Amino acid sequence: ARADAPGFLRGGALRSRTGAPAARGRAGPVQTNAFFGGFGGAPKSNGAAMVCIDCGYVYRGGDFDSLAKDWECPPCGSGKNRFKVYQEGNAYDQMAAQKKANKAALAAKKKGGPSKRELLKQKMLEEQAEMDKKKGGGFFGR
Repeated sequence: ARADAPGFLRGGALRSRTGAPAARGRAGPVQTNAFFGGFGGAPKSNGAAMVCIDCGYVYRGGDFDSLAKDWECPPCGSGKNRFKVYQEGNAYDQMAAQKKANKAALAAKKKGGPSKRELLKQKMLEEQAEMDKKKGGGFFGR
């Protein structure tokens, strides 16, 4: 580099006006856990069962965190970062239980007899049948 070039082109340290070296940025790696919750790393299992989010394989072999970093899911070959803590009773099970409860409530309600709406519907259908009988047959009731 040329002697008359600025300091940053000559490879020298940047200096502030006071003569001390200027700050060049952060002193270490940037931590993104505050924004992404540790996205991408293997979750902490604390001895709980872990499930592969790609194939559904459930690992119940002890402490998941003690496995090697390059450990892979036996069925699909996904890495440890594709596992999450397994929770009994997934969303489908909860939905099925709610649906069963709704059916039981409807059956209990129907045991008391038909609802007002069903009674009105039956009445309307009977009145319509009477009007159809009075019209005679033929095209458009002629």
